[in-house]
Amino acid sequence: MGKQPLLKAVKAFKGDLVYDYQNFNGIAVTMPEGTDMDKAIDKFKKVKGVLTVERDRVMQLQ
Repeated sequence: MGKQPLLKAVKAFKGDLVYDYQNFNGIAVTMPEGTDMDKAIDKFKKVKGVLTVERDRVMQLQ
């Protein structure tokens, strides 16, 4: 199945591919200013083959 269905969904939301991870099957994208992120995340979660979608976040090690 590959990443093509997800990349097509990102393009439909006018998003840009930031990084295509090679060590695991995943990508990082940016969305245009004003994008309803909850709506975009819901759409991406429904793409066949997608297991999880998460917002970018900063984590601190203790």
